[in-house]
Amino acid sequence: MGDRFVGTLIASAMPAVAVAWGDKPPDGNFPRVVANRDACGRVVILFGDSIFRGCALDGWADDIEAAGLVDPLSAVRSPAAMLNAMKTETDDRLFAVYVGNLGQPFAARVDKTVAQMRSMAAIVRPGDVFVFEDAGAHLNDPRDYEANWRTLRATAAEVGAQVVMMTMPDSLTVETYAGLPADQFRYDVKFGGVSHNDVTRSAARAKVGGKAAILLDYDAKMAALDKRIARHGLAGLKSDGIHPNIWGQCLLVTQLAKAIKAPVRHDGVRDLVAAHHEQAHLPSAEVARRVMEACVPAAR
Repeated sequence: MGDRFVGTLIASAMPAVAVAWGDKPPDGNFPRVVANRDACGRVVILFGDSIFRGCALDGWADDIEAAGLVDPLSAVRSPAAMLNAMKTETDDRLFAVYVGNLGQPFAARVDKTVAQMRSMAAIVRPGDVFVFEDAGAHLNDPRDYEANWRTLRATAAEVGAQVVMMTMPDSLTVETYAGLPADQFRYDVKFGGVSHNDVTRSAARAKVGGKAAILLDYDAKMAALDKRIARHGLAGLKSDGIHPNIWGQCLLVTQLAKAIKAPVRHDGVRDLVAAHHEQAHLPSAEVARRVMEACVPAAR
């Protein structure tokens, strides 16, 4: 994770909102929301690292956008894009955007995110949702990590956004990852008797303004999905053991939609992936349909 701060501002009739502040670029839809908030209904704002940035395809979602969305699977290039592709006529003004990383596990970087969130008070409306995701190196310190979560939750409450938090799965089999001990990317490993998934659950359960956050137990849901699709020789994470593939991302999106009570339709995305199953690294259209369908029962 880098430590640069890009103070890009969008000027509109409303106060300026920071639309870039860290090392993960926001998607192209976020500046549009800032410039014309009234064009959208409920906005789902995704804060996170590479998983929310979008890497389920063979490339970053923002690079696919920059190339002009010519990729056949560009509609599912990221969790935000996939959620937008699944929304229904009953909630057709729902709009999901990715805005950048949270700064975990570094307090100074989290402080930058806090400032950015506060600038969003100008656009947050009742019913809007902040979704927090972090799967990067956590530096083995669950208590500081939990303190950062509580800071972020308090800020979200301050600006009036509902919060969804997530546990994180992994299937790492290596001793090192990205030049660091692999345990720094494992969220179920205990440090001092507590794991990072444990403190994420604790921070989500804590009452802020009288309300707990919504907890999306992606770790448990991924384990259940893997059992359902094992007969196809597949799993929901890529071979690196951290990042979801298309169907692992589909599981995430359907779970998120359920958590925030957003009606979605899965069949269009299912058929799109089946039509381009080779690009999605699935052996056939039929297996693609079955695997994509396996994501849906987990959301019910």
